[in-house]
Amino acid sequence: MSRNYCTQCGSHTTKPLTFITHSASQTQLKYIFQYALPNLQGRTVLDVGSRLGAVLYGAYFYSASPRIIGVEINESFCQLQQHVIEKYELGHRLQVICTDICAQGEFLQAD
Repeated sequence: MSRNYCTQCGSHTTKPLTFITHSASQTQLKYIFQYALPNLQGRTVLDVGSRLGAVLYGAYFYSASPRIIGVEINESFCQLQQHVIEKYELGHRLQVICTDICAQGEFLQAD
C-alpha cells in the first residue's frame, strides 16, 4: 500500500517526484565557471530565473564575464539579490532585472 496519495483524486497510484533545480554548491559553481564553460571574458552571462542569485554570484567570482544579468519574476527574490549586490558592491558587473523573461527579447539575442 502506498504511503502517498493524490490530494485531488485520492489515487494511491503515485510515484516520487523528481525535482530539478539549478541551485548548486560553491564547489559545483566553481567547476562550472572555471572548467566546464569556455572563457567568458567579453561575454554576457544571463541567468533566467535567478532565484536567490547563487549562479550569478558564482559567475561573478569564478568567471571573467564583464556583464552578468539575472532575470527573476519574483519581487522578493529580486529584492534579496539587490540587497546582496549593494552590500558587497558587486554592481559594476552584476545586475538583476525583476521581470518576466518573455517580455525581454533583447536579452535572448546573441552577443
